[in-house]
Amino acid sequence: MTDPTPLKLLNREQAILDFNRRVLAQAQREDVPLLERLRYV
Repeated sequence: MTDPTPLKLLNREQAILDFNRRVLAQAQREDVPLLERLRYV
């Protein structure tokens, strides 16, 4: 029987990485005003 705890941690870590990728992508969008983009960084 395996412990489900490590899977939850992996999913949490992946969610954080995905969120950070989305934040960086939003900050790189040139169609968003500069001051708006700085909020995301």
